[in-house]
Amino acid sequence: MYCQPESQNIKASVDGGGVLRVACESGDKDVFVDVLPETRQWPLKDKDMWHVFNHLILKKVVRIPYSSSRPFVLNETTQAVVVRCGSSSTIVTRVSPSLAKLPVFVPPSDSDTRLASNSASAQKPERFNTSRVAQMRLERPNVVYLMLDAVSRRQFYRRLPRSAQVLKTLHRPGNHRLFELYRYHSVGFSTDNNTKAAYLGEIYPSRLNPLPIWAYYRDRGYVTARIEGSCHDWAKELVGNNFDSQDYSIGNRSLDYELASPFCLPEYYPNVGNAYGNFKGPYSITARCLYGRYVHDWAFDYLYQLRREFRKHHAKKLEHQKDVRPYMITTSFLEGHEGTGEVLRTLDDSLAAFIESMRDSGELDDTVLIVCADHGLHMGLNFAFLQNGRIEHQNPFFAMSVPEWLHEFSETYQTEYGSEKVSPFVANEQRLMTPFETHHTFRVLADWPEFETDSWKRSLFAAQRAGRTCEEAGVGAKYCMCKIPAT
Repeated sequence: MYCQPESQNIKASVDGGGVLRVACESGDKDVFVDVLPETRQWPLKDKDMWHVFNHLILKKVVRIPYSSSRPFVLNETTQAVVVRCGSSSTIVTRVSPSLAKLPVFVPPSDSDTRLASNSASAQKPERFNTSRVAQMRLERPNVVYLMLDAVSRRQFYRRLPRSAQVLKTLHRPGNHRLFELYRYHSVGFSTDNNTKAAYLGEIYPSRLNPLPIWAYYRDRGYVTARIEGSCHDWAKELVGNNFDSQDYSIGNRSLDYELASPFCLPEYYPNVGNAYGNFKGPYSITARCLYGRYVHDWAFDYLYQLRREFRKHHAKKLEHQKDVRPYMITTSFLEGHEGTGEVLRTLDDSLAAFIESMRDSGELDDTVLIVCADHGLHMGLNFAFLQNGRIEHQNPFFAMSVPEWLHEFSETYQTEYGSEKVSPFVANEQRLMTPFETHHTFRVLADWPEFETDSWKRSLFAAQRAGRTCEEAGVGAKYCMCKIPAT
């Protein structure tokens, strides 16, 4: 459960001008830089999960000798390099181009999610503008979404005790509030149905070229970034067959920044044999390591850099009282996805530190932070033999921190327009919730300060009906663990 440190200490960093600087204990001799490809614009056909995506990444790696005597300048789109010093290696990531150089995305007219002609609905949806509520903030909130694959609510508390304790400290009335959904219910067996429900709003795409929720944000001026915790692309893997052309680049269409290539390196993700064995790869029952560190720590490095870049942009814009581009970041972690349930422990310190940094930086005053899972563990003895395991499998972890002003608006809207005069957050904590409500929560946040009233009613900001059945919530009968006795 531990990663063996590299034999040599390598110090490497990239400055604001894109110049890479390396200090190796043995000097410049035998120092090489592997420039990893930027995968955001790759077409779907190049992102097949196994024996395609990883092999293409390795094929496109460019190895260049390093010398401190001349500047080593990275291409502006390069997000990651591997510095190799003798038998030791390290990864250097950076967010590039800078947000100041990133143009506002203009979506193509044939797939612009803002246009009624591209909507699945035949009718123009009713909308609500938050300015109708006195003294309401109109600034659009940022969204940070951390998805923990295969982690039930109880497993979160068992294996991530430090993170669980830190998460509780996010409840600071007056600044931001934390809510946990105790009866959050998955809508299928695996990542497939549950993430499609959250990212698309439907399990079976009803239209060609279905765009994930981060495209919805980008169309509305958000800066979007995604970190894949394994060597795969969500869109290709789960909805790729619904596109009319495999030459389509959904990454370029829906993301400003993407980090995937480091997690396809053979030191972590085997390029021969079985990539999903018990002793190496993203389903390993031993620690997942890459160059002396946990794989998830490289993901957190990039996540911290994204936040610094975006917050720096916020600070500069606020000084001049200009519009601020909000951001939407999604990250997936696979440490919970293995039969023993023990690898998840390796994530605890890093996840807790990240949550603390969000809390202490003040970002939660204008950012919605969601930490959740798609489903519980469906591997191992507990799931195979015990009813408890099958219940946990359908009860994934879900917690959300919302800024105080968003909490106040939700309470006011529920009182004035809701059918039930209760706190929506308190009510929903003990009611049947699913990834479908998560999807509509995403949509409301992306549309702020004017949202579709139907999405609001189906989101976590509105009190969902008490005692609703699995069928009403979109959960198939064979997966339902919250049955209501007949009266």
